[in-house]
Amino acid sequence: MNAVVMTDEDFPAFLRLNVRASSEPSLWLALICGLAAMAVASVTQPFAWPVFASVGGCVASFGAWGIADRALLDDTIARITARALGIVRTLSALAGAAAGAMVMLTTLRIAIGTWFT
Repeated sequence: MNAVVMTDEDFPAFLRLNVRASSEPSLWLALICGLAAMAVASVTQPFAWPVFASVGGCVASFGAWGIADRALLDDTIARITARALGIVRTLSALAGAAAGAMVMLTTLRIAIGTWFT
């Protein structure tokens, strides 16, 4: 298991360093487990299920971004493939940011809802 790489830079640089320090199987595991967590939370809908689904989305987008970033480091890929991987990387970063915002907002909604009821 890899140790977490620490940096004094911004959050995207922190994620980039940790993705590049992760192994390929661990990125695939993050993608699959994140998607599974989203599916299970959406189907079973336990208490605070949007939080669980959003955390799964964060984990899945981390894995997808890492896989696309790792593939982009390969010099032998075609130009069209590199463009497609860049789009996948951008979309997974946006999905991760949206999922992170949903984690914060739904957690806040649950916390405030219990204060005012």
